[in-house]
Amino acid sequence: MHFNAHYYTCPSVLLTCPECNSIYQRQNADQHTDYKCLRVQLNQLQDQMMRIEDIQNGKLNLLESQIRHLIETIEQIVNRQKISIN
Repeated sequence: MHFNAHYYTCPSVLLTCPECNSIYQRQNADQHTDYKCLRVQLNQLQDQMMRIEDIQNGKLNLLESQIRHLIETIEQIVNRQKISIN
């Protein structure tokens, strides 16, 4: 049997869904339904959203820390100016 013919008919060949990147055997292609594909995509998006939220929370915490530091610095400068005026 020619390789291409075997490749395109063999039930054990692994296929990858272009929509959700799930890998399954050709013989199980009928089990990879639209519902299952959408569910996998939803899970992937939820995971991605959680990673993005973690990154955003980290950035927010850093900004809050920098703002607190700037406020303290401004307060120190204002206090020094008050002392030098008196």
